Amino acid sequence: MKSLMIIFSVIFVSLFCGCQKSDPVTPVVVPPVVKTPTISVSADTTLNYGENYNLTVSATDFSSITLNGNNITGNFAITINTLLRDTIMTIIATNAVGAETKSVSKIVTIKVRDYSSSTFGILSHYKWTSIRSEELDANKNYLYDIVLSGYSLIVICSTDWHISFYEANGTPYGDPQKFSLANGDIIVNSFHRHIESISLTRLVYSYVSGQFNDGSNSIIRETFAASAK
Repeated sequence: MKSLMIIFSVIFVSLFCGCQKSDPVTPVVVPPVVKTPTISVSADTTLNYGENYNLTVSATDFSSITLNGNNITGNFAITINTLLRDTIMTIIATNAVGAETKSVSKIVTIKVRDYSSSTFGILSHYKWTSIRSEELDANKNYLYDIVLSGYSLIVICSTDWHISFYEANGTPYGDPQKFSLANGDIIVNSFHRHIESISLTRLVYSYVSGQFNDGSNSIIRETFAASAK
């Protein structure tokens, strides 16, 4: 009898244990590793009035980049033309993987000196009225020298690189033209006026106006006085 009870107990335990189900194993989800972006940008700098700035940005481990809030595609290099005031540029690189996001930012500060720091600044800040005209030969010997009174040429250069000419009474002398500066010359429609000197009160430039019978150049030198626009 005792042995029968032992056998029954063994069978009962075996049946009971065999009916038990093990708990399911919950998989461990490993979140993706989100790398922190890196940014390398052009250095802060100080420019003369009207100069250009070349901005380069190189980044790694990013999904997007913005410049002052505007989306930029990948690494880039841009030229910011004719800076007239201090400028701050904020570059943000973001790396987003699923719900995870990491961002870094860089700020580039560009200081711009006042208008008196550059030829462009002085030219565009004032109105220039011709007060003297001289003709010279190729060796820059004076042929005539006229102090202008009844007739003057007024020159106005703008910060958007346009130059306008006016007669003394304010009548426009032709349409405004795009100008540039290169190697000390004012260039308008491929016509060069060489700047001999410029200050906050005087501008002197010269240009070839024609040729003499012997083939040498005739040079006109003009002096202008500055006044407020």
